[in-house]
Amino acid sequence: PKYKSQLAIRSLKAATIYLAVSNDKIRQFAANGLFFDFKNIGNLISKNFYINPIISKSEKLRFITIGALSPIKDFRTIFKALEIVDKQLTQKAEFIWIGQNRWGKKNDESVQELLSNYNFTNIDIILEPILNRDQIATYLNSAHLFLFSSLSEGMPVSVLEALACGLAVFTSNCGGVDEIITEQNGKIYQIKDHQTLANLIIDFTNQSHSYDADSISKTILEKYGETAFRKKLLTYYMQ
Repeated sequence: PKYKSQLAIRSLKAATIYLAVSNDKIRQFAANGLFFDFKNIGNLISKNFYINPIISKSEKLRFITIGALSPIKDFRTIFKALEIVDKQLTQKAEFIWIGQNRWGKKNDESVQELLSNYNFTNIDIILEPILNRDQIATYLNSAHLFLFSSLSEGMPVSVLEALACGLAVFTSNCGGVDEIITEQNGKIYQIKDHQTLANLIIDFTNQSHSYDADSISKTILEKYGETAFRKKLLTYYMQ
């Protein structure tokens, strides 16, 4: 029995496959001393997130982001950028922030304290502390541009979901995004660089960038949608 047990353990170790959501996540594991032979499987987009032709775009220019209030999400960079953009706008716009009360913590007071540091004339700030998946998908479908400012990620699901809804994404170089963001679906700026983010948004409002929503959605779903993810995962299980 002891021999068989040892043999079973060795067989299990030999059969183990280590999966990671991005190449950057593999780098993060290595930085913490984990040097397994990881396979990059990517992340999964829920079937809730896709272009819904029934939902019309907001009449106002609408920027949107998703994430809990946390230092690692670095929302200050977004608000610093929007404060610059606000002065350049000739039309009213909205910024939707979804999910600031996630992770089981109410952050209402902290959010209001954060917002008190910025002055907006043309941009209305709309807060949605908690929404279900369908409500989030509806907001994404009604928006024009997704903004992301994290300092560190593996492969951010909210960015994938925004792309699946056909949104262009302007994201910080937070990890994993270099595998999904191209000239056809968005821009990557360096972490904390609010001036570059502001310039990108201003160019977007001036229609300097042209993005094809249907192409953005189709391309990302082909690689990270449920069917594609299931196929990749099944390949490793079969091994």
